[in-house]
Amino acid sequence: MILRKMLAVTAVLGLAGLPASADTLILNDGSRLRGTLISMNRQVVVFDEDVGTNQRNRTRRVRVQRDRVDAVDFTDNHFLQSDNSRSDDSWSSDTGGSYGNLRQRTVAVYADRPWTDTGINVRAGDMIRFAPTGVIQWGPGRQDGPAGEENSPYNGSRPIPNSAGGALIGRIGTGSGDMFYIGGDRGTFRARTSGRLYLGVNDDYLQDNSGQFRVLVEHQ
Repeated sequence: MILRKMLAVTAVLGLAGLPASADTLILNDGSRLRGTLISMNRQVVVFDEDVGTNQRNRTRRVRVQRDRVDAVDFTDNHFLQSDNSRSDDSWSSDTGGSYGNLRQRTVAVYADRPWTDTGINVRAGDMIRFAPTGVIQWGPGRQDGPAGEENSPYNGSRPIPNSAGGALIGRIGTGSGDMFYIGGDRGTFRARTSGRLYLGVNDDYLQDNSGQFRVLVEHQ
């Protein structure tokens, strides 16, 4: 439990410290660096990327601007497999280590993007927990946390019309999928359908949005 809290604080709040092994740094251009997270702060993420071969175990230290990072996956077991036949698609397998019965992944949900791919595939009946933090600007004079706008009026143009504007929402599957409100709730959600998990902001006009939510997702 203590280790899980330390990882969550390091990933979500961006505090320096706590190196971890077999991590994946996921950038917002779609690229992924595998290796060891060294530290994070509000501006820079320091990461030791594995660049070794079958004969040598080598690392290369890189410094990445924080706004280029979509997520840090602490559960990647890419290095823990005993052979060299592993896939480079860490999104599809999601077979990392667990804390209790749940795996963890931290995802940056940018307010100006329609949906963010969490890289998590869920099945109907799976238990998922969300721990969101952060504040976004989602229009002139509109600034809210994951729960969204208080006393928000109905808006038929939003992804979920009767839920708070600017709130954190989820979707399972492609297209319209199965959308649901998350907000600031840290309770347990049971997936109603099977498919890829996406996170987004409940807003119909994203062009004037800024900021991001950091969401710690615990899943089966």
